[in-house]
Amino acid sequence: MPDKLGQRINDQLQQQKLSISEVASSLGVSRQALYKWINKNQISDSNLIKLAALFGVTPAWLKYGHDGQTHEEPVACDCHFDIIERQDRFDFILKATNALSMEWGLDHGDWQWRGSAKEVLGVSADQLPSSKPQFLALLGDNDKQRFEACWQNVLSNQGGEELDVALLFPEVCCRVSVSLRMSARRSRIQMVLHCMEMLSQYQYQLKHYEQQAKQIKALCNVAYWEWDVLRDRFTGCSKILVELGHRPTKAETNRDGILRYLHPDDRAAFNAALDRAQRTKSGIDLNIRLLEAGGDHQLFHCMADVELDSNGRVVALAGVSKNITERSCLNLQNKLLEQRCAELQSRTSNEGSMIVDSEGYIVDACRGVALQLGYGGRQELVGKHVYQLFDMHTYTDHLSRFSSGVQPLSFKSHLYDKNHQRQECKVRVYDASCYEADNKLMVLLLEDIGVR
Repeated sequence: MPDKLGQRINDQLQQQKLSISEVASSLGVSRQALYKWINKNQISDSNLIKLAALFGVTPAWLKYGHDGQTHEEPVACDCHFDIIERQDRFDFILKATNALSMEWGLDHGDWQWRGSAKEVLGVSADQLPSSKPQFLALLGDNDKQRFEACWQNVLSNQGGEELDVALLFPEVCCRVSVSLRMSARRSRIQMVLHCMEMLSQYQYQLKHYEQQAKQIKALCNVAYWEWDVLRDRFTGCSKILVELGHRPTKAETNRDGILRYLHPDDRAAFNAALDRAQRTKSGIDLNIRLLEAGGDHQLFHCMADVELDSNGRVVALAGVSKNITERSCLNLQNKLLEQRCAELQSRTSNEGSMIVDSEGYIVDACRGVALQLGYGGRQELVGKHVYQLFDMHTYTDHLSRFSSGVQPLSFKSHLYDKNHQRQECKVRVYDASCYEADNKLMVLLLEDIGVR
């Protein structure tokens, strides 16, 4: 008789014609764990009991090699052994591992469940799906695709598959680990479910919404914050302040501490908004500037709702803040461009203006120029290069060499309208870089368009 645990396990595998993969899948362990039991003679008591039940021997015989009493004498047999067909042993394993199994016959397409659905998934047996479409109906869209891919892999004989999915029953939601494999005779697919987490529908939806909220906040660059009115404590603001280069301490998370990080001109407005929210029991919605560690500031849009206790007293404000600095700068630039174009609007049909960037592209133009050249509106000119309107000689000798040192630059030229007809005009060019330091702009005043 073998004197080591590993040798006895190997003998049982050979006698009962079991593979390492079959035993590992049935016990819910990895193949590496089974190799450890064989090579290092190390196994936990719980796994020893399961393995002994699978082989039909006593745990004492399997571990020590004596106490020859067995549930079923381990003898070699020539018939093919399929572990699922050992009903009594497999039922014991399912109960010991708190698992649920399903067999799907490839010939008849019937589903057979074994194990306690109530103990494993918290549902009655009649709520278990009786077909693959019913099982897929319990999965979310992403889990459906993953499960279908694993199912097809098993059908095409690519080995076993494992994945985690959420089963969405009407009353409860279960996060389960699913193991799929083809039976030894390739007559059915076998699936084993282990429940990892069980939640009510309310708990599942709450967790789902929390995950969505985190994704939305990350995508939208939104930070959540809360002010506990009774304890005068802000939470969630530290992340914003750290991104601005500060290192706030716990003592600075009260109202006065937070105000020190605000632009001096915005502190009174923010204070007034907090007081008004407590007085009127209404939320706040305002823009504030937060100081950076280097002395500059960034603009944030803050919104918050009040939370009331059972007596109707305001106990907290919960809200979000979004950095809108970049959007505010773009709005300001657009407003300046519109203002400049309005100031330079032509008073007559044969006069007008346009704004051109340093590369020669039209940023904006007045409506008079567009109409004079046969376009439907100024938006049809925006984005065009000036050499599409002027002759190449004008662009090469004047516009491309314009220097802010000589203002205005005046010359006569020709404009080409939408129908490529040439019209004479007078041009005066002014430097407009003072409006935007990062973008060199020039304003073209066009006079006597088409006048000979």
